[in-house]
Amino acid sequence: MEEKRQLQTTTVPIFADVVMVQTANQGTDANQKFKKSSHVRVSFVDSNTSRILGDFVISISTAEALKNILENSLSQAENFQKGKTQKAETKPKSTAPENQRYIG
Repeated sequence: MEEKRQLQTTTVPIFADVVMVQTANQGTDANQKFKKSSHVRVSFVDSNTSRILGDFVISISTAEALKNILENSLSQAENFQKGKTQKAETKPKSTAPENQRYIG
């Protein structure tokens, strides 16, 4: 039986001060049978160097999960700034179950 291994990566945080979001919808003529699909493209930009630092295409379900995580994180940050401190989390949050994560 094959042993499960955790991939370990080291990333260096990069500061981006601009975010661009684009929704891509695909489909064919209404008279034909087809499957519609949509994706969200998120790009992070450094306005000082005018460089795109990260460009990601994610599914609608991943975008929804990202929205929920950002809302929760912003709520915690606002509470911290108002003086309502909470225990800091050390492990990054993930929205996908362990068996559905994709690294590619």
